[in-house]
Amino acid sequence: MHVTQAVQKRSSIRAFTDQPVSNALIHELIEGASRAPSGGNVQPWQLYVFNGDAMVRFKQHVRENPRRETPGYAIYPENLKEPHRSARFEVGGMVCA
Repeated sequence: MHVTQAVQKRSSIRAFTDQPVSNALIHELIEGASRAPSGGNVQPWQLYVFNGDAMVRFKQHVRENPRRETPGYAIYPENLKEPHRSARFEVGGMVCA
């Protein structure tokens, strides 16, 4: 696959099903993602994997103990000018099928 094809196939998912995901598939996805670049080669991720009963307990914990996490760096540019500011919120609110 060429880079252009990969970019054209890219999508954002904003709705999820409750269908289980196998540990083997999770492992395969993490293996592939570990080779993805990051801005400035910062590699800012930390990864925690919950599946099965652990996921059920984790979701219950989050519901009972809500909090907002503060990112370690600015994700979005401050003072984003139009038309980019409006477009960012419009696209972010879209629901893709």
